Amino acid sequence: MEINNWFDLVIYALFTIGVIFFGLPGGIYYIRVSYLAYRRYGFGKLPKGSPAAEIAGNSLGIFLMGIFLICATVWYLFLDKGGNLFYFFKELNEFFLDAQRPL
Repeated sequence: MEINNWFDLVIYALFTIGVIFFGLPGGIYYIRVSYLAYRRYGFGKLPKGSPAAEIAGNSLGIFLMGIFLICATVWYLFLDKGGNLFYFFKELNEFFLDAQRPL
């Protein structure tokens, strides 16, 4: 994504920060919950009252969601376009340096 105006800057920054602070911890949380659900219920269907049943139907589903979330986060931050975590700072630098130049 290119940062051409302030709206782009805010959206790109909020998404990248959200991926960092919600993507990685969320994936780790799902993997932990899947482990606890597996220890308690095995691979069977989770009971309706358990909090893990709100996430997925069984512990394997929760585990796969956690793995997917971590893989998607790592892909976005480090692999897509050379890593959006690093690309963001490059775009930020270009946006502010271009904004200071006279037209």
